[in-house]
Amino acid sequence: MNILEGKTLSEIAQMDFQCECGMRHYTGIKDIVIEKGAKSKLVPIVEKHLERPGHILVSMDENTKKAAGDEAVSMLEAAGYQVKVHCFAGEPELVCCKEGFEELLAEVEEDTRLLIAIGSGTLNDTTKYVAFKKELPFFIFATAPSMDGYASTVAPMIWEGLKYAFPAIGPTAIIADIDIIKTAPMRMRAAGFGDIVGKCISILDWKLSSLILGEEYCQMVADNVLIAMKKCSENVDGLVKGEDEALQNVMEALVLCGLMMNYVKTSRPASGSEHNFSHAVELMQLYHGQPMSMHGESVGVGSVVSSVLYRKFRKEVIDFEESAARVNARLRSEWDEKIKALPVAGTSDMLKMEDELGKNKPENCLKHLQAAMENLDQIMEAVDAYAPEPEVIAGELKACLAMSTPQELGISKEDFQNAVLYAKDMRYRYSLLQLIWDMGKEEEYLKEVTEFFYG
Repeated sequence: MNILEGKTLSEIAQMDFQCECGMRHYTGIKDIVIEKGAKSKLVPIVEKHLERPGHILVSMDENTKKAAGDEAVSMLEAAGYQVKVHCFAGEPELVCCKEGFEELLAEVEEDTRLLIAIGSGTLNDTTKYVAFKKELPFFIFATAPSMDGYASTVAPMIWEGLKYAFPAIGPTAIIADIDIIKTAPMRMRAAGFGDIVGKCISILDWKLSSLILGEEYCQMVADNVLIAMKKCSENVDGLVKGEDEALQNVMEALVLCGLMMNYVKTSRPASGSEHNFSHAVELMQLYHGQPMSMHGESVGVGSVVSSVLYRKFRKEVIDFEESAARVNARLRSEWDEKIKALPVAGTSDMLKMEDELGKNKPENCLKHLQAAMENLDQIMEAVDAYAPEPEVIAGELKACLAMSTPQELGISKEDFQNAVLYAKDMRYRYSLLQLIWDMGKEEEYLKEVTEFFYG
């Protein structure tokens, strides 16, 4: 039974209950308004939640300033609020990173009482993390259906060369005016679809980790993430055409996905091997000085990559002794040299992470593999239930005018292969990528996925 069925997003956000999974689910979000004319609700919602006098810090960039920022600030000032604006330069190169965080953090003053982000991914995550560090509430005034993190409590951020998902806070309010959302470029709409089309992979990797490592897992949360994914798939045509109803449905689905992340206080339900691949691609593009893909673009391609790998895994017959021989034959020194040669900053942190976690130590790989073999029937049942054929995901991405191949991302074949092999080491989260390594079959699987894209 889905206890969230029939409830509005605001009702879901305001629920606080002990779930059958053993976790307590709650969000702390007070208001969610997604509709035409939603901008008119901004001032009333601020009036409801701003308890003490002081000023409001509003973050935006040059694009969101034109789309909604100037008008939002004018409305707040007309209502008598003191508003301080920080407009980031650099769009479209603006990325969520340590430097941007420090830039906005410096704008927070002693009498700052509320932060409002006008934008989507980078602005949302940067402002969210500043608010978390300063223990201040924040609102997100969304300008594009480009990602699923509006309601989440994590802030993905590039920090000294690697990408981390830092703990943060969810917004007090989410406001999305469909009249503004529909002005977002098609590329941003497609990126939003790319971010959510592979949630079946995220759920599958989460289930895999729960069976192998015992990680906490909630089927109710998983089911609702998949509901959000399905809702987006059902509205592809309208999303491409910019139809109001489709845009509202997709925006609501993206927020629902974020609410489910908020329920478990981790991005795990919405971020698996497809996101690991995405992070690796983004870091390589940054290292090479290439234009960075939008997050949802590389996630969409990563979803196709992961589905190719899962299709091969579904046919797998694991021989523990053969795997043990391959795993035990590895040399840590050879792995170190390969990591040092990767075209990303932060390789020293990758080495340090392995020193601390030992995820690739033969004894740990084989421990994971043994657990996988003990739970293999359940793992394969999950693969059957959640993993679509890669052609299906690629077809949906193409229908939404989204990227579906590494060639479209503009990365080299070598970088693509490095991303598949070492994405698991750039940001650790147990997934199929680690299980393939635990079997000692990374080169075999790499050949399969390379042939899929490059022939």
